[in-house]
Amino acid sequence: MSQENVEILETLQEAFNRGRIDTILKYVHPEVEIRLALPAPDLPAQLLGHDGYADWFKTLHSAFRLFTFDTKEMIETDNQIVAVERWLAVGREGVEADVEPTHVYSFRDGLVIRVDGYQSKADGLKAVGLEE
Repeated sequence: MSQENVEILETLQEAFNRGRIDTILKYVHPEVEIRLALPAPDLPAQLLGHDGYADWFKTLHSAFRLFTFDTKEMIETDNQIVAVERWLAVGREGVEADVEPTHVYSFRDGLVIRVDGYQSKADGLKAVGLEE
């Protein structure tokens, strides 16, 4: 597994959980394209570029009392990481969502260039040509 890509993903996760969009954007390509596995209500399912990601991030963090994710498992192939994640969200009224989507992170020149979301690990693996 590319240690550099793993470290980037770990840094992104920590920055996300701490609400540090400035740190996140250092590791995300300016032309990043993100398709989320589980879009939040009233928020876009596809994010384009730094501005799209930053707007989504700020809205998400202001709409929820808590929104974090942890990576449970990483599987690398070429310049991609299939990440099985656990997302925890607590709304302003205390409603909680605890889900486990899978995202495929694609890297170019030491930055995340694309993120594709899937409902399951099997779907994420299939997308990169691996079968469970």
